Parts: sequence; structure tokens; C-alpha cells
Amino acid sequence: MKTAVVTGAGSGVGQATALKLAAQGWRVVLVGRRAAALEETRALAGADAARMVAVACDIGERPQ
Repeated sequence: MKTAVVTGAGSGVGQATALKLAAQGWRVVLVGRRAAALEETRALAGADAARMVAVACDIGERPQ
């Protein structure tokens, strides 16, 4: 089984990508800043959510 890490998985293109990969049988790590939005993506995945894990974090640049 393949594994993907999808950033921005709480909405838009990231969410669509995560859902498509999960539907194709991938394990998917959902990464984004908003935990609630990531959980919403998992909910949209239905039975495929069993192969998803949500990790809330900000991978942007740290302030100097």
C-alpha cells in the first residue's frame, strides 16, 4: 500500500487530492493548520477515512 502526505488537506485542491488518493486505496496523512477542517476531510472520505490520519500543523516559514 502506498502512503501520501497531503498539505493543505482541509480545503480546496489539497482536500480533493487527499480524497481521490484515499478512494484509490492510498494511506493518506492529512496536514493543515486547522484540525477541524482536516477532520471534515476525513468525514467526507466515508469508509476510506480508516486509512487517513490528520496532523494539524503549520509548515510555513517561521517568523524571524
